[in-house]
Order: sequence, then structure tokens, then C-alpha cells
Amino acid sequence: MSKNVPYTWEQVESDIRKAIWVAIEAIGIFTTNEAYSEMLGDENADEDTFDIKRHGIYLIVRRCYDYAYQLNGFENATVETWTEADMLLNGAMPVYTHNYESPLRKGEESPIRVVLETFFARYKMNVEGGGLNIKELSLLAGMTESVARASLSKEGFKLDGSELDAAEALRWLTKRRGFIPNKGGALDGQKKAIVEGLVFDQSMTFSEIISEISRRYSTDIFEFTQRMPDADKEWILAFFKGDKPDIRLDLLKSIAKELEAPEAMFVGRAVTHLLG
Repeated sequence: MSKNVPYTWEQVESDIRKAIWVAIEAIGIFTTNEAYSEMLGDENADEDTFDIKRHGIYLIVRRCYDYAYQLNGFENATVETWTEADMLLNGAMPVYTHNYESPLRKGEESPIRVVLETFFARYKMNVEGGGLNIKELSLLAGMTESVARASLSKEGFKLDGSELDAAEALRWLTKRRGFIPNKGGALDGQKKAIVEGLVFDQSMTFSEIISEISRRYSTDIFEFTQRMPDADKEWILAFFKGDKPDIRLDLLKSIAKELEAPEAMFVGRAVTHLLG
């Protein structure tokens, strides 16, 4: 699991348990004992022992969690998941009784709400193609809203009303260490945008750019080198390691092509770096 995932699944499960328990308590207050028992599933169970996996919310939140942070199973999220998550965030389940408050309650900065809101932000970016507001950007970047706002201002990104255009949002996110790139079909075009954003970023040294590309695409780079003759492989590995081997324009162009980087800018900055 990526270190950029803010909560473990166990932490989210704990919130799911609390949210279901509040709903069960509310049913016990407002409906029948039979309905309460049916929700609980076991008359001998209590808040800490009832089976949370028999409730639909468990699978819904699991799908949102996997999609929000692009974990195994991310592809299981659908439009229906979006609708169900929207219901959870907007009061479809009881959020308090005289004894309990649910982590789903509006205003809570709970793991379960953060997961659902991050799911919405990524879904909005990937599927709807709409602009992202400060909160959505901060969730995807793994930073606070105030830090995100300051970063946007410092780097000259302009919001249209309260949102940053989808393309600009992606360009900004690509430079954030806390951003988890998409996997699978949603990745189409994103690697190119990320690498392009890094290569054109004059606030970063080329060493920093290479380090960030290596961090994000180490597997791609390794697979690329396996197709090369030994001498070329050693040169490329040294280059990405941060060494300064003799200039090889042919290999720099090959790297640019493999990374979907803008060739002229990439090769130009690489040569300047290697000569430095």
C-alpha cells in the first residue's frame, strides 16, 4: 500500500462499525425490536462484536477506498458506487442518537468521510472531467487546504470561481509528492501529463525531476532497461541514479520517448544537467 494513503483499512473499518451501530440504535428507537434484531444479526452481539461485513455499507466504502487511493480492486467502483457514496455523505443513514454520533456526520474529519470525499474528487477528475475545488485538490494531493491554497498561489495557478480547471488541476497534482496517480484505463494520458509537467517545471532542478520520475515510474524504467544492451542499460541506470555519464543523445531521446516526455525540452535539460 502506498505511504500516501492516509488511513489503513482497519481504521476505516472502525468508522464503518460506528456508523452502522448508530443506524442500528436509531432503528431500535424508531421502529420495532424485530427490525433492530434483524439489523444486528445476532441477539448476543454488541457494538464491538456484530458482523459489519453483512451490511451493504461495508462493500460500498471498500470500493470507494480502493478507488480513492488506486489500490487493488479500484476497477470495481462504478456509477452506482458514486450514487451510494453520495447518499452516505448526505445523510441517507442516521448520524446520531442520544447516545452516539456517527463518523458520517457532516463536519467530521473522520477516516470514512475523508475516504468518501477523496473518492468523489478522483471520480470527478477521471470520469466527469470537471474542475476541482481547493478541498478536492488538497485531498488528492495529501495536504491541508491552507497549504494547497498557498502552493497554487505561489505557482501561479488561477482558479475559475472556486475551481481549478481539470487540465490545470492535473498539472498541479502531478508535482505533488502526496498525489497517487491513476492505474488502469484511467491512467491513459496521465503519465504523459505528469512527466510533461515535471520536465517543464523550471522551479525544479533536473536532478529533482529525474529523482521524482524514478520514484513514480521505477517499474517502467526497469522494464525499459531490460530491453537494452548491457552497455546502454548501465548508462540509463546510472543516469536515473543521479550520476553524470558521458552524453548519449540517442539514449536521451529513447528515454524521452519511453517516458512520453517532450523530447526537445527533456534532452535539452538533460544535456545541460550532464554538462554541469
